[in-house]
Order: sequence, then C-alpha cells, then structure tokens
Amino acid sequence: MNSVTIAVDLAYLAAAAGFVVALHLMNSPATARKGSRLSWLGMIVAVAAALTSIIHDATITTTGWVVLSVGGSPARHPGSLPAQPRHALPRFRTR
Repeated sequence: MNSVTIAVDLAYLAAAAGFVVALHLMNSPATARKGSRLSWLGMIVAVAAALTSIIHDATITTTGWVVLSVGGSPARHPGSLPAQPRHALPRFRTR
C-alpha cells in the first residue's frame, strides 16, 4: 500500500461517515440543510477519491477519457431509448 491508496481509503471512509451523519441531520427540519450540505460534500469527496484512484492506477486510457467526455454510449441519447408502452401508464378514475 502506498500513500495514495491510503489517502483514497481514508477519503472513502470520511465520505461514508459524512453520509451517515448527514442522514441523521436530515431527520430534523432545523438541521436538514446542514445534512443536505454534508451529503453533497461527502459525494464530492467520494467522486474525487474514485477519480484519484482511477488516475493513479492508470486504469483508464486517453481514449476512455475522450469517450467519457463526449457523453458515453449512444444509449444515453433520448432518441435511442425505447418508447414506454401505453398499458404501463397508471390509470386514474375520477367520479
């Protein structure tokens, strides 16, 4: 284990602890905003740790970065998604 791996593991631990504390803070309306901010910060820390790990381990190539920056796969575009069947929509009765 090198120092980057230890730092990434500690960042994951801090992010997880932040999420747990944020959920606790969101139980009260008086502290819900603090909980929301803490969960947002925890998510930023977790994403930064994941990107640091990927970059440090060199598990993604330049081509991968280009594909990710363009938008991923063609399935993400709305035109290529299948239409929702009509019968799957909920029906509400009004009297």
